This record gives sequence, C-alpha cells and structure tokens, in this order.
Amino acid sequence: MDIEKIRTLIALMEESELVNLEISSDDEHISLTRHYDAPAPTMMAAPTANAAAAVEGKPAEKAGSVESSPMVGVFYSAPSPNDPPFVKVGQKVQAGDTLGIIEA
Repeated sequence: MDIEKIRTLIALMEESELVNLEISSDDEHISLTRHYDAPAPTMMAAPTANAAAAVEGKPAEKAGSVESSPMVGVFYSAPSPNDPPFVKVGQKVQAGDTLGIIEA
C-alpha cells in the first residue's frame, strides 16, 4: 500500500474522530487503531439529604444552582484519576472556575 494512502486514511480518522479503521482489498489489508490517554471517568453520588426529603414528600431545599452541559459526553471531575477533583460538592465557585472536563 502506498504511504500517501495510509496518510490519507490517518487524516480521515482524525477528521472523523474514528478509533478503528479496517480496509481490505484483494491484495491489501490495513487496520488502524488510535489509543487515547484519557482519564478514567469518575462516579459521583447524589446528595442524600435532598433525596430523603423528596421521599418524605417535603420539597427539596435548593442550595446553589445547576450547571448543564452544552453537549452530551463523559464528565471527568478531575484532570486525571490520581489528581484531586476540580471542585467538591458544596464548594462555592465563581464565574470562570473549572468545574470538570466533558469528553464528547
């Protein structure tokens, strides 16, 4: 296979954000795989005080505001699995503070 064809396939993978690409013809076969060094997703528990109040029929107290993501993806609360989270539950933040990373 011509090296220019391989470069074109790699560029196609990068443009389309493909992880795997496999092409076969009569006399040629190529398989390309991209590996990422992305931090592992973390799970966060919901506050239990509001859940208990909702079960008892009491209105839940609203403390603060909810920030919605502009896109669907995986939320990372820290830059890597070994680093502390950007913010902790209950911590006061200001405009411009990093809350997390979204991998789309």
